[in-house]
Amino acid sequence: MMGKLPLNEQKVDSVDYAGQTIIHDKEQNLFMNELRNLISLFHNQLGEITHEFSNCQKEVIIAVNQMKRDFEDEISSTKGRISQIEDAVHENKKNISTNYDQKYKGSPFIGQIDVKICLGNYIYHHNVLVADISNEGIIGMDFLVTHDCDVLLSQNKLKIKGEIIQCYHYASSAKSCYRVAIQETVDVPPNSEMIVSGESDEPIFRGLAGLIEPNEKFMEKNGLLVARSIVHPEMYNIPLRIINLNKEPCTLYKGTIIATCNKVDEEDIQTSEFVK
Repeated sequence: MMGKLPLNEQKVDSVDYAGQTIIHDKEQNLFMNELRNLISLFHNQLGEITHEFSNCQKEVIIAVNQMKRDFEDEISSTKGRISQIEDAVHENKKNISTNYDQKYKGSPFIGQIDVKICLGNYIYHHNVLVADISNEGIIGMDFLVTHDCDVLLSQNKLKIKGEIIQCYHYASSAKSCYRVAIQETVDVPPNSEMIVSGESDEPIFRGLAGLIEPNEKFMEKNGLLVARSIVHPEMYNIPLRIINLNKEPCTLYKGTIIATCNKVDEEDIQTSEFVK
């Protein structure tokens, strides 16, 4: 025969079970509340992130559109400048063509011939075109390229095969007066006369006569006399007649300015015949 619990002990067990159930329900409620709070926080943060992303996306779109407009404006401006340059080039070509026609239309090419061209210490063979033009001759790009020439515009010189060739102005544009310096250092013996080579400090007129006038300061300083003379400058070599009346030799250094060369007209030159 099974025994039975007293009534008091049965009541205690029921109370303990009910208390444990209440505690479990409270914990479950707390857990659910925390879970709901976490879900709500997650949704809030996700909303903020989505909002910020949307704002960033808008800013990126705005920036890209602005860059696109700036680029299109720059392209349009560049096209405008290119169009202006093309118009200017076209106008220049038109003017050049007009000037060429006006200058050479009545002077067609006569023919071509192989000639010898003497420049400095060398002779060059080259095929040239013959035409009735006002200039004595024009050295073209074909000659310059073929013979590896360097045109030194700032110095008015032409370099070919390592040799420097002095270039000259046309008579119409040449200056009327140039300074003349000693070309190479030279010793003038005492009580003697000699002719030395001089050169201009800049390109001198060619094919015209020049009057050599002595430099007064030079003569006072060195006690030498420079003769007045008529010369025809060829290349950059100008003959100078010097007299040393001193009892000691005098050294003239390269680059010393001793005279000036003044352009004169051939018609103004008078010659005299001496009868012995």
